[in-house]
Amino acid sequence: MSNRKYPQRPWVSAHGIIFDQQKEKILLTKRAAPPKALFWFPPGGAIDLGETVEEGLKREILEETDIVVKNLQFINYIDGITPDSNGKVKYHFVVFMFEAEYFKGTIKAKDDALDVKWVSIEDIMSETIPVPSELISILKETKK
Repeated sequence: MSNRKYPQRPWVSAHGIIFDQQKEKILLTKRAAPPKALFWFPPGGAIDLGETVEEGLKREILEETDIVVKNLQFINYIDGITPDSNGKVKYHFVVFMFEAEYFKGTIKAKDDALDVKWVSIEDIMSETIPVPSELISILKETKK
């Protein structure tokens, strides 16, 4: 298995933006692992060998939040490239972002999610909680 830190090639991951019924809040997880540890981000993670992106996203959301999602709609992708202090690529993820619809399950933090909660779009956009700037860009795109 390739190492995520100082990888030979980019890792592929997928994350799901899950809106509440009023489309005023989205479900975010507090990340335990780098990159972006302790930031809030939509649930998701690395795609396993032999999985489709959508299968991997559904699995990751279930592993992190204990919920099942459906009706995945691709939004865009993020180039998640994190250099170290010497400019060498420490992490490199190609992150596929989807909108996903809650289907069933009781939300709770699991696996590598330290916490999970509904966060208002307003709090995200005003950076009241620590979120990566890429999330703000993606959310602006979903409002178009």
